[in-house]
Amino acid sequence: MPVLNDVQLAGPKDLAPLVGSGEPIYVILTSSNDEETGVPWCSDVRAALPLLKETFDKPAGPKAIYESVGPRPGWKKPDNPHKLAWSISAIPTVIRFELRNGEIVETGRLVEAQVYEEGKLQSFVS
Repeated sequence: MPVLNDVQLAGPKDLAPLVGSGEPIYVILTSSNDEETGVPWCSDVRAALPLLKETFDKPAGPKAIYESVGPRPGWKKPDNPHKLAWSISAIPTVIRFELRNGEIVETGRLVEAQVYEEGKLQSFVS
C-alpha cells in the first residue's frame, strides 16, 4: 500500500475509514522542514528519513500517513496539538494502528532512535 497523501488527521479516530480489517496503518510523526535549509529541523527525523522512505514510500509498502508536528517553536510547547492527540513526547514516532471489533486500536510504536535502529523498523512493519 502506498503512503496516503493529503490526509488531515486530528487524532487516531480519524483513521477508522482508512483502515481495513486485518490491515494495519502507520502514522509517522515527523518535524516540518526548516524554512531556510529545506530539511527537517529535527536531527533524529533527518537520521530516520531515509529508512522511513525506503520502508513506506513504495507501491508495495505498508499503508502509512506522514504527519508533521510543525516548526520547532510550536513543537516545544506543552500544548502542541500533536503531542496531545497522539500521546507523543519525541519525534520521529511511528505508531501502528489496527481495526479491532470496529475500533481503531494502537498496536505498537517506535520512538526516536528506535525508528532508525538497525532492523527495528523492518521487524515492526512485518
